[in-house]
Amino acid sequence: MKTINEHLDTFRPVITYEENLGRTSLTSLRIIFFVMFVSCLVTIIATEKAGGEYSDALLGSTLIFFALWLEQIFLYCYHNSFYFRGFDSQIGSGGKNATGISYEVAQILLANESDITAAFIESTLGLETLVRSGLTPEACVAFVQTNRTFLEASSVPLEPNQTTDVFHLGEYIYMYDTSFKQWLEDNAITETLFIGALQFVVKNYIAEKRKKRWWSRDLLSLHSGLGRELTTGVPYELERFSYPLTTHDIVIDQTSRTISHGQIIQKIEEILARNRAANILLIGEGTTEGLDILASVQARVGKGAGLNALAGLEFFVLDYKQLLSTYPQKQELENELTVILEQAANAGTYVIVIPEISHFIREAALLDVDVPELLAVYLALPTLHCIGIDTPHNYHNELHPNDSFVRRFEEILLEGSTVSDTIKILEPIALRQEKRRSVLFTFGALVSVAENADRYLTNGVMPERAIDLIHEIAQSAQKHGVVIIKREFVDGFVSEKTGMPVGPITETEQDRLMHLEDILHKRVIGQDKAVSAIARTMRRARVDIARADKPIGSFLFLGGTGVGKTETAKALAHTFFGSEAHMIRFDMSEYSGEHTMGYLIGDENGTGALTDKLQEHPYSVVLLDEFEKAAESVHDLFLQILDEGYFTSTDGRRINARNTIIVATSNAGSDLIRKTTAIRSQLPNLDSDIINHIIETRVFKPELLNRFDSTIIFEPLEKDEMTNVAKLMLGELTARVMDQGYHLVVTPALLTRLVDKGYDPKSGGRGINRVLQDVLEEKIAKKIISGEVRTGGYLNLDVTDFTAEELSV
Repeated sequence: MKTINEHLDTFRPVITYEENLGRTSLTSLRIIFFVMFVSCLVTIIATEKAGGEYSDALLGSTLIFFALWLEQIFLYCYHNSFYFRGFDSQIGSGGKNATGISYEVAQILLANESDITAAFIESTLGLETLVRSGLTPEACVAFVQTNRTFLEASSVPLEPNQTTDVFHLGEYIYMYDTSFKQWLEDNAITETLFIGALQFVVKNYIAEKRKKRWWSRDLLSLHSGLGRELTTGVPYELERFSYPLTTHDIVIDQTSRTISHGQIIQKIEEILARNRAANILLIGEGTTEGLDILASVQARVGKGAGLNALAGLEFFVLDYKQLLSTYPQKQELENELTVILEQAANAGTYVIVIPEISHFIREAALLDVDVPELLAVYLALPTLHCIGIDTPHNYHNELHPNDSFVRRFEEILLEGSTVSDTIKILEPIALRQEKRRSVLFTFGALVSVAENADRYLTNGVMPERAIDLIHEIAQSAQKHGVVIIKREFVDGFVSEKTGMPVGPITETEQDRLMHLEDILHKRVIGQDKAVSAIARTMRRARVDIARADKPIGSFLFLGGTGVGKTETAKALAHTFFGSEAHMIRFDMSEYSGEHTMGYLIGDENGTGALTDKLQEHPYSVVLLDEFEKAAESVHDLFLQILDEGYFTSTDGRRINARNTIIVATSNAGSDLIRKTTAIRSQLPNLDSDIINHIIETRVFKPELLNRFDSTIIFEPLEKDEMTNVAKLMLGELTARVMDQGYHLVVTPALLTRLVDKGYDPKSGGRGINRVLQDVLEEKIAKKIISGEVRTGGYLNLDVTDFTAEELSV
């Protein structure tokens, strides 16, 4: 087995040769010599045909140019034998020369054998990797010039049973060059970020290099056989209203798709290999994932990696919208669809893919065309395969009721793309946007696009959400003159789009989070323990310590009426979402019957209230008043929401609740809370005793209580705290009176008497609010109506303005 030095010596001549001429120059010389040879040869032939005689010099020139061209061909083959050495191993196709080093690794190591880190950084692939990691070229140059310990080329290990390529070299440098690793960490570049960027760059380079090997089996397999048209005829109508799946924007690395959906791909191949019933329904959120998976199947078939029975199959995606617009009449549409199916069946080598198949059926039905009936005859034929793609919602509502039609398909449920899958899908899309917009995405930006789309965007499904987002970000970057798109730009864009704080914490936000208790206390009087528990939970959520697959925060507020539970929920909405308008309120006593679940998540009569509200206001505080009165099935629904951050509506849609703060309020245990207020400081375990009491009385299941981030007990307000509540209420009343053009002034003595009249530990702040309405607002209304005070005037109210009966307790 050769050592790394022996491999380098093998590559040294050919790399030296390319350094002097370059692969592009070699190609140019080959073309020039060939053109000169052909020109001379044509001149000789033309001279002979004209009856003249060509000179010996022309003949000599022809032979010289032919020899030079032939020499360039040999040099081209010689160079390719090194340039593509071990390439099958790199693309996962096996083959010979699976061990050793790749051409690019040899180039890097030979550039600086005593300092391979510097050689890697100064190479094209290495520099692009670091730029996509988030560094600048200037920072890379500065690091190379620092005083550090060098890694030598002779230390690079050879990978067993595969070619050591640039990816393995980059991994090795990261692991064993401590100064390089520390430099990356100092610039907030983690191992995941660096390795991801390295993999992205190498994968893209290999894809481009793959195109240069035009003679390889996988590229030649993309072209149909020369005799196909002669043996089967060209299905003109099918090709007219469809496009080959090979033109679909699939991911560069099909290996990742095969790994993540290997079982589904295998099942699709097995179904298509059947003699009968070889039709499939792919059911998943959106069409992109289904087309990606089918593109992987098509790629495997093309390379000969699929089942032998699938050899020669071609996947075509039906453009039913073009078909419907071209033939808007019933008879024309039926005839054309029949011709398409007949031609495809006769050819025997086609798989017709129909995305959004229920939409096609529905729109054709408007023209009185029964697509399922037309398809039924052909679905039973062994020479035609049909694959429909649809969402769970459309499947359950439109396809499933037609049992005879659905029975002809094998149903496969797609779970949806993970964030890691989405990142791989975004990579080729990012490359196309870079060419179109003259920008460059760092790998961290791609990660941020995938994570933010998955977590914060609710319209549409993954990966479509992420694809739409990356298009918007590229357009915005071009508009604002941003050349290198980093994670910070993506986070800022998403934050502005959604109103959610995303990415690193700003100084303003840092100050707000650190003093969150004080901010909440401006609106919530007393309840120090409750406010502290809320603040702790929200701080954890903001720095992403909490799980991302749950709501931002979830709380169960226990306590009697008027102690600040609802006001705290309003304060949360104002603090985290900017306005009380971002609070959705549900009176759970309206959902006490078992049949009321449909009112929340929808039924056959329409969508539900919770479904609609979360679709309209995905970033909000969801207040569940009197939660204990809801039916057990409703409790179970919120148990799932608190645990997974989403629920499935009756029509099959997945409703995201991960951008909400769930607040459930309950009067359960309020009598016990009120009775034990005086001795709470002496009994530190009293809170858990109250919760245990609630569990024992079966108000809530233990597993439901455990799903909340915090169960918070709101204690009855003391009289001095009630005075502060009254001041807040009076401030709101003063503002409302000001809006009407008057100035309200209430003396402290009057406010004290009003508090005395309204104070009741059982009713809390509601008693005070009732007194302000019945006594103070009534007096203000009389003074305005009587004309005692005019617009712009002052309403000065004191104890003397009221009778003893009005202020009596």
